Amino acid sequence: MPLPILPTLCDFLRPNCTDVLQLTFACLDVELVDRPEPRSKVTRRNCHLYFYATKNQDRVKLRIVDNLAFPFTLQFEKPQHYGHYTSTTLILPKPLQDGTLEINADSLVLHFTITAPNSKSLRVRHTYTQLKFAR
Repeated sequence: MPLPILPTLCDFLRPNCTDVLQLTFACLDVELVDRPEPRSKVTRRNCHLYFYATKNQDRVKLRIVDNLAFPFTLQFEKPQHYGHYTSTTLILPKPLQDGTLEINADSLVLHFTITAPNSKSLRVRHTYTQLKFAR
């Protein structure tokens, strides 16, 4: 039975936390949201996310290592409740922008746009499900 994602994260983010939380998911779906082609979705197995507490107690760092293009780190506001969390105030590295993060007990969904110098952009969605392991 999968572990609950948001309660696991909230329990980790206790006051004065300095550890790293590694979550291992059975499934990661990466989709190009604005592309209808069949090859616009890739599924990966046994993917990891790393959460870090920051000096600013109101923010959390999240390291994405199983991205199709490159690993990256983002920051978001610390969740306060176990039920459902949504943030649109992500701090993303360039060339990423317009990010949103949604977390509940069963899934973690990250949306962002990759912008290119030629003004073209891709909207990407990462959906992590079936939390297997937390340490």
